[in-house]
Amino acid sequence: MTVAQMFVSHSSTDAAFTRMLVTALTAAGADVWYDERNLGHGILLDEITKQIGERTIFIVVLSKAAFASSWVRDECSWAYNLYRRRPTRVILPVVATQIDPGDFNTLLFMEGFVRIE
Repeated sequence: MTVAQMFVSHSSTDAAFTRMLVTALTAAGADVWYDERNLGHGILLDEITKQIGERTIFIVVLSKAAFASSWVRDECSWAYNLYRRRPTRVILPVVATQIDPGDFNTLLFMEGFVRIE
C-alpha cells in the first residue's frame, strides 16, 4: 500500500483549521508536511522547496488570509510549475473560511486552474 505524500500550504492565520485538517489526513494514513513551527526564512525556503518537490499531493488551504499571503502564492506557483512538468501530481484546494469568487483573481492566476462561480 502506498502512503499519500502531501504538502499543505496555508496562512498562519488559518493554523487551527490546518492543524485539524492535517490531524485528519494523518489519521487516515497520509504522510503530511506543513510548516507548523514557523521556521525562519532561510531554513523555511529550502525546506519548503524540498518538501513540495518530494510530495505528489499539494493542498492549499484557501481563505482571505491565504489570498493575501505571498508565501502561499509562491508555494502555489512552485507546485504548479512541478505539476506542468509532471501532470500526475495533484493540486487540491480546500476552503477554510468563507471566500468570495473574486478572491480567486488574486491567487489563482495560473493557467490550468479553473474558476467556478
